[in-house]
Amino acid sequence: MDEERSGVTFGEIFRTIWSQKWLALIVLLVITLAGTLGLKYGYSSLKTEYVSTFSVNINLGEDGMLEYPDNTRHNFRDMISLENLNSIKEANEDFASVNVDAMRKNGDISISQNKGDSGVTYTVRVKADYFRSADVASAFIHEIACTGSREIYKWVRGLAADTGVSFNEKLGNEQKLEFLKSQLIAIEARFKNLGGISDAAKQKVSNLLLTATALAGELHTAYYEPSAEALDNYVNLIKGLESELELAKSVLNNLKGLNVNAPDSGTTVILNSAEIVRYAEMVAKLEQQIDVYKQYHAPTGAEEIAASNAFTVKLEKLLADVQALTAVDECHYYKNTSLVSYEGAHVVQEGDFGFIKSGLLSLVVGLIVALLAAYIVGYIVNNRKKASVNADKADVASDGEIPSAVQENGASESTENVEEKK
Repeated sequence: MDEERSGVTFGEIFRTIWSQKWLALIVLLVITLAGTLGLKYGYSSLKTEYVSTFSVNINLGEDGMLEYPDNTRHNFRDMISLENLNSIKEANEDFASVNVDAMRKNGDISISQNKGDSGVTYTVRVKADYFRSADVASAFIHEIACTGSREIYKWVRGLAADTGVSFNEKLGNEQKLEFLKSQLIAIEARFKNLGGISDAAKQKVSNLLLTATALAGELHTAYYEPSAEALDNYVNLIKGLESELELAKSVLNNLKGLNVNAPDSGTTVILNSAEIVRYAEMVAKLEQQIDVYKQYHAPTGAEEIAASNAFTVKLEKLLADVQALTAVDECHYYKNTSLVSYEGAHVVQEGDFGFIKSGLLSLVVGLIVALLAAYIVGYIVNNRKKASVNADKADVASDGEIPSAVQENGASESTENVEEKK
């Protein structure tokens, strides 16, 4: 009895696939090309992120809050707040196409605080498809990292300008001098807490404080006002104090009028004694203030005018020195206090499928699909051919005639059967 064949040999599989080699090649090329482009520009763009890890040299509280030198405290997540992202976008036209609203709404940007043995770092992640290039993304994330620097710089930059404005707003030389002394004391305190300040700069603060003390001595021996405007201010101030003094005296006299004489002892009983004392002290204080302010006068003689001008020059020189110190303060705060350091490159790409990786992956998938498709199609075609041959044989058996094609196929099959039996 003839043995029946069972299973499929590798040779048959290969011949079946090879019979559809052109189909396999077309499927392979189409899938490889489409897969490469799809992974690179489709899937990859959705999954790719720009990542940057950096540290900032700003004081950190125990609760993780950033403590700026102007005594304000900020959450590190404020770096990616919508307000801050919009300010970054508006400050640079290169960021005009960056949709920060969608970025925040869709949660496509995040920041984390990482505490390790080497210190505290921050990691920013943002989806790549918001930027037209890696350079734009790098610049944008750099501005996020420099948020603290900008805030501190903005504050310190205003110190010098504010010093001049506040100085001019003071009524007279005494108040101007007190203001400059307070500024020097504040700068001295900041210099002590700030690294990178030279000993010469610290010594200059001490020297200027001595200068301010010396000017205060001159001020109390010969006080001269630098301008008619300041004198007018004092005139108005004296008028206001005189009005307050008149009212206080009136109240004091009314309180004293409530005093009554005791009928038997001849002693005086004082009612509202606490109020009388309070208003008596107020009257004395107002009279003293008025006397002090009345001593301020414009120089009249040549010697007084010269002394006035000399004092004004000294005072304005002290102002310029204080502003110069503030500028030094500004420079070192900007460079040292809020220094940004990166862990490696400014930004790196994660989740990106390059052309080589996308192409290889697509090639492997395409090859598998192409082989399967070729085998399935070849198998179907071969089965149809066999069905056609069997139909022809059936016709021969019924009609007694053997078509030439069937004869050839039959002869071939007979030969194979003989070989198999052997």
